[in-house]
Amino acid sequence: MYKYNRIFFCTWALVFLSLIVPNSLHPNWYGGWSFSGRFGWAGAVVFLIPTMYGLLQISKDSKRAFATIVSLGLLLQLYFFYQYAVTGESLYNKGPDVWFNNYSIFYFPISSWLPALYDSSWAFGHAPNYAWLIVSLGALLAGFLSKKHILSRAPVLVPLLFAIIFMGGLLKHNDPNEITYKADQLPAQTGRISGSSRVAEQPSDNSGLINFGPYIPLRKGSYEVILTYISIAAGTDTIGWFDISNTTAEVQLFNTQIYGTDNAKHKLRIKFVVDQWPINLYEFRTYWNGVSNIEVQSITLKEADR
Repeated sequence: MYKYNRIFFCTWALVFLSLIVPNSLHPNWYGGWSFSGRFGWAGAVVFLIPTMYGLLQISKDSKRAFATIVSLGLLLQLYFFYQYAVTGESLYNKGPDVWFNNYSIFYFPISSWLPALYDSSWAFGHAPNYAWLIVSLGALLAGFLSKKHILSRAPVLVPLLFAIIFMGGLLKHNDPNEITYKADQLPAQTGRISGSSRVAEQPSDNSGLINFGPYIPLRKGSYEVILTYISIAAGTDTIGWFDISNTTAEVQLFNTQIYGTDNAKHKLRIKFVVDQWPINLYEFRTYWNGVSNIEVQSITLKEADR
């Protein structure tokens, strides 16, 4: 398009950037930097112009290649539609605390070979980001070359670019395998915040859930959850229960009584298995029955098979 009409190309580029750049500066996740922000749709519509131009150029050179690209695009859109309309995949952005293998909505398990920028603590060390940056720059520079130059270098450059992407995906992703939620970060029905803990005491507080959530997305694997709490009640006294639930499927996976700790810190460790590949949301609830007192300090989730 640049060679066809440079003035038109520059005008288009300025319009596109005038939409993307201001939106990307928006303070919340609906800006252009977001993954599915509504403000990005204007930029996507403008980007249809070079897309259609490129497809028309391909159709002139090869009707078969044009038909293949369009057909694959339609199949991909049907797959997306099935995921969010039939299986009910949530399209809301996930937080940076979600593990890499549990983040992708549509592309697992090939997401290991795709760029990921949602967590700055490891994004700069994620090899596929650099692999796709090289590929993107290569595709951009190819647009300024003649067809003769592109065809003469394609037999070498195309396999090289595929090799870069493939090798980037094979490199181990440095993703932390556990996350700790302090009690003051979790919602509750009873008790009060004390530092980073939540405390409930008899008789000032009513019985109820002293924590629930965090509705973390998980897919198939083995996990361990650790409840850290303190209670002045005797170790033989039941002060409530703790459970693990799949809130997407509305299924309780595990429930156990919790007991007093004689005013000593105690870690309740529970291992559980997630059997399904599709992502479901999970929560860990601690119920206090109103007996004696309880101080919930934290809940830690870790992958048990690492």
